[in-house]
Amino acid sequence: MLEKVEMHAHSVALHFMHYTFVKIHSTPRTTPAQAAGVTDRLWAVEDLVGLLPLERHEGRVTSVASSDR
Repeated sequence: MLEKVEMHAHSVALHFMHYTFVKIHSTPRTTPAQAAGVTDRLWAVEDLVGLLPLERHEGRVTSVASSDR
């Protein structure tokens, strides 16, 4: 089980990824990543979920995106 501090760090990382790659900002009308030339496309939340590591549950390997949550 992840420690609370480690879980918080993961939460902050997801927030900044969403802020930088998914959220369109009003002034440049693009994401900060697009404005900085880091990416040339608008990312979706599904793109972020696809970057999450696979989890192992009872011998099965599943991704967070394919879970029934």
